[in-house]
Amino acid sequence: MFPERLLDVELCDDHVVPRYLTGRDHVWVEAAIDLVTSSRGCTRAAVEERLGEGPLLGERWQAWQAMGHLLLELHGFEVSACLPPRQLREALFIAASASRGSPRPVVIETVAGQLGVPADRLQSDLYADAGSARLLRPAPVPLTTSELIERYNLALVQGLMLRAEALVVGLDGQLRPVLRWARLQRLLCSPERDRAGGTCLRISGPLSLFHHTLKYGRAMAAWLPALSRSRRWRMTARCVLKGRSFTLRASHTDPIGSTHAPPRRFDSALEERFFRDLARAAPGWEVLREAEVVQLGRRLLCADFTLVDRARGLRVPVEIVGFWTPEYLSSKLAALRQLPRERPWIVCIDETLAAGGRWLVDGPVFLFRRRIDAARFLTFLETRLGGRAEDGQPAAPG
Repeated sequence: MFPERLLDVELCDDHVVPRYLTGRDHVWVEAAIDLVTSSRGCTRAAVEERLGEGPLLGERWQAWQAMGHLLLELHGFEVSACLPPRQLREALFIAASASRGSPRPVVIETVAGQLGVPADRLQSDLYADAGSARLLRPAPVPLTTSELIERYNLALVQGLMLRAEALVVGLDGQLRPVLRWARLQRLLCSPERDRAGGTCLRISGPLSLFHHTLKYGRAMAAWLPALSRSRRWRMTARCVLKGRSFTLRASHTDPIGSTHAPPRRFDSALEERFFRDLARAAPGWEVLREAEVVQLGRRLLCADFTLVDRARGLRVPVEIVGFWTPEYLSSKLAALRQLPRERPWIVCIDETLAAGGRWLVDGPVFLFRRRIDAARFLTFLETRLGGRAEDGQPAAPG
């Protein structure tokens, strides 16, 4: 994803239009690939200086700089030194302090002999771990020009999403995989039916939060490839650029690539560990991985899994919430109150991911910190099923 200074976009009234790369840009993109590939082993400072000159093949300057940024991220940099630079500095500084005014060349020769390295390498490698001194690595997986253009377009939209206040995503089917990956990234999202009978996701953007904005923005950007892999989708977002709010529109018709991998069985290590602990603590409860979708008006409730006790005829949907605000949680619990009493629903929230105020509302909310304690969860569950208030659970707003 690109920083704001590298976003090549057109601002038209209240809309922001990404300037996507196309086949017409192949010539200068190939020149960028050749320049960076031929710079393997050069320092970052040297590569950035070469990129600063540009090929002047009709490319926009901002797009050229963004493409260079993307290529350097794909390649990465490494430290090349005779010994870890921190070890070299420490040894030299200690020797210099104890030398009582000996000339620097003498101290360097002495330390080099002690460490068993050439004196000239010791001196040149002292700060080899500085950002500008690190050496360009080869790309782990070489990309074709067309693949790189798709990556660029994806990074352009991701950069805009880092500056989003909110977005609405329309989907023609495929709600489950897109929602699943949104929850994997712990996004604040609410699935709904739209007026045409399709489905949409309302997602809070990072700029709508008070805390975790950078972490949340990166999570949203990491989720975009999952959306772009869908067959048919459309997105409307409100983004803040240069202090003003603009509308971004994107869809499956745009040339956005995807780096998204196929989904795993579990959404996260948190969930997988909870499943394992729950099976040991309560073998009488069966865990169904795919939970049904419940519609309340236009709103859709999608649990992460369902706990089933066949002996008692109980089915309890369980939802694990990632980032959250009091307003988001209040809205969710207001919807859950519309369910019949015989249809309990448990919401698990991580206290460490509060993205707004800290107060909590009353309801079937189980609190945890990074890991769900299965035994404590089962106690809470049985108490909820018994209809009693749970000690130590959320307090009313304050």
